[in-house]
Amino acid sequence: MKKEILKSKMMLIALSSILFVSCGGGGGGGGGASNLPVNPGTNPGTPSTPTTIEGTYPTVDTGLDKSNMSALKINLYAAQRSSGASIPNDNSAVDGNGVRVAVLDSNFVDAVRSTVEDKNGRTTDEHGHPLVPRRNENLTDIYTDIEIISPSQPYIKNAIPGTSINATKMEHGEEVLEVIGDLDYAPNNLAVTEGSTKKARNKIGLIVGSIGWNYQYVKDGSTETRTGGILATQEVYDAAMAKFGSQSVKIFNQSFGSDDPYDSSKFRTYRGEGNLPLTFEQMNSGDQPNFMLPYFRDAVENKGGLFIWSAGNKANQNATVEAGLPYFDHRLEAGWISVVGVSRKKGSQYNVIDTLSKAGSEAAYWSISASENGVEKLMLNGSQKFGQIGLGSSYAAPKVTRAAALVYDKFD
Repeated sequence: MKKEILKSKMMLIALSSILFVSCGGGGGGGGGASNLPVNPGTNPGTPSTPTTIEGTYPTVDTGLDKSNMSALKINLYAAQRSSGASIPNDNSAVDGNGVRVAVLDSNFVDAVRSTVEDKNGRTTDEHGHPLVPRRNENLTDIYTDIEIISPSQPYIKNAIPGTSINATKMEHGEEVLEVIGDLDYAPNNLAVTEGSTKKARNKIGLIVGSIGWNYQYVKDGSTETRTGGILATQEVYDAAMAKFGSQSVKIFNQSFGSDDPYDSSKFRTYRGEGNLPLTFEQMNSGDQPNFMLPYFRDAVENKGGLFIWSAGNKANQNATVEAGLPYFDHRLEAGWISVVGVSRKKGSQYNVIDTLSKAGSEAAYWSISASENGVEKLMLNGSQKFGQIGLGSSYAAPKVTRAAALVYDKFD
């Protein structure tokens, strides 16, 4: 029964993409994104070939004169009004109230941050000025319902023994939350000058887990620092899954992924086998390898899991291994969405795959595209106010997560 519920939700999400999500253009070789077409499988039948394109569509003689569409619309409206027919309206609020989504990212604290760092570990800008946090409100004041999972430090195999390992101070996860919450601006004082309430504009509940860590490692004989290394464990997934309660579809947003595309030569031999040796991070050095595919397969087939992934940010490359996992086990496809980030406009073209990853011809069957834009952060340069907007598939994925939550709220 849960499997059938999940399938119905996937169809609804596909419909929502027409309303909320922009389709991405195709790319050479790997194929572009699509809005969840039907996967023909590995051995589709041979379709008949129509003699003309028009022959592929059914036709009905309505007797309507379509030569003047403006007049036709006026006449149809007048006919509907004069008929006395009552067209029902559904005025119920669709704001995500009572629906929760899980967000695994880097990194979440409720209190206002005193310092932040960028992806390179810097705490100052190019002029030496301290980086300014995105918000001056607690997370619990911005979002109606948010629960923060306490982070547990995983075992990091290549970290230098005896060196410190710390939760990152990157705000990437908070940028993702802003998209899900549909904030107009990052919630700081300058946002108020533009009329912002600094509050989420929906009531979608949030379960957030921190998976970003800073640590030192050796590369080519030199000590390097990794900032915001994403280390996802089964434990954090389990903790998030448990907090959904009776919600039949457990929606996860994952705006992260590996550098490798799913169709990399190192992985192709595992296609369709259901046994890709990709593991969760270990909690302890002595833990046995914990493979991802069996875990996600069980979550999709038996627990109503819906996993939404950013496709990646590498031009002319297909979606990441994680976003493309159904390539290795087709049973995941029912609960998997890879989200390709598109530029709203480039020259005279709209919704263009510009500098980010494509879907890939196989992953196109579980892919959707959405705008690459994050939420604008207002800042000051002297007395001059300006805006800064992050770009990437990391911000496309939470748009689809938001749409999925609102569709669930509407139809569950």
